[in-house]
Amino acid sequence: MYYVLKYSTSPDVVGIVPQCHRAYTLKGGRRLGADVPFLPIGEPASNVHFPIYLMHPKAKQTDVLNTIYSYSGILVSERLKNILQQFQISDYQIFPITVEHYGNQKQYYLFNFYQPRLDYILFEESDFYIAKGLANKVGDIKLSSLQEYLEIREKINLDLEDVRTTIKMSKLVLNYKYIKNDLFRLTHLISIYIVSKSMKNIFIEQGITGVDFLPANQFKIK
Repeated sequence: MYYVLKYSTSPDVVGIVPQCHRAYTLKGGRRLGADVPFLPIGEPASNVHFPIYLMHPKAKQTDVLNTIYSYSGILVSERLKNILQQFQISDYQIFPITVEHYGNQKQYYLFNFYQPRLDYILFEESDFYIAKGLANKVGDIKLSSLQEYLEIREKINLDLEDVRTTIKMSKLVLNYKYIKNDLFRLTHLISIYIVSKSMKNIFIEQGITGVDFLPANQFKIK
């Protein structure tokens, strides 16, 4: 059994979403607004530098922090970092991140899972659609394999009337016999993190905060 790892949105748990809403660097003793780098998919990132993450005053500190920079990976506490490293997780790299809340700074860690793990999808039973722009659905498409998806993605017109055309997923079915990790990331077709039942149970036993779980076989995009 596998589960989609979701950020908690409960005000009692996280206070407000996103918990980290800004980032800054220090230059000459002054705070300057800063961008968080996009990390490449398919290979480890190199020569990247992260600014200080600033938590919203109404946010609460949790083991997993929801940020506006979620495209760069999962931001976790030191105790959760230590738990994750005890499991078999997909190819990753770790970046230390300083998080500031009410003037107090705390060390967090950004896990960048750079492999998209499309090989863990059972394509013939999952559902897909063609989209223009960010979410404008054009029509459904059937895919029988990862190879077919890669071939169609190469052929599809990516600059149709100046609007990006892509293939997206609406229903996920995992290919359980190929999965070798307790935590992995799916990208391109969708952007989510998946955890095993054993990892989910450890999260619950250890009282890990900031996350919720949804059975992967119930996950759908409307």
